[in-house]
Amino acid sequence: MGRIAKVEQSRIIEEFERSGMTQQAFAERRGIAVSTLRSWIYRARPVEEAAPAAPRLVPVHVVASPAPSGAGTGALLELAIGERIVVRFPAGTDPRYLAELVSAVA
Repeated sequence: MGRIAKVEQSRIIEEFERSGMTQQAFAERRGIAVSTLRSWIYRARPVEEAAPAAPRLVPVHVVASPAPSGAGTGALLELAIGERIVVRFPAGTDPRYLAELVSAVA
């Protein structure tokens, strides 16, 4: 099969999309190589579809909080988040503060 014009390629891609067939089955039925069909489909995709998506950023809000009470006693509370993160607080830290922190992180 000779070179096929872009207009014809577009028509074949539209026919494929309407067919509900696999690329392999459609290519065999049309008498074209599946790799050819795939390359036409790839080249016909809009640029924004082909580009990888930008990473999703999550807003972070930093709020002022009162200094924990009980500072200077040397005793610590540990808050484990997963297996790799451990945050330590002085004993006597307000439990409401810890609860807010956990709910913000979770």
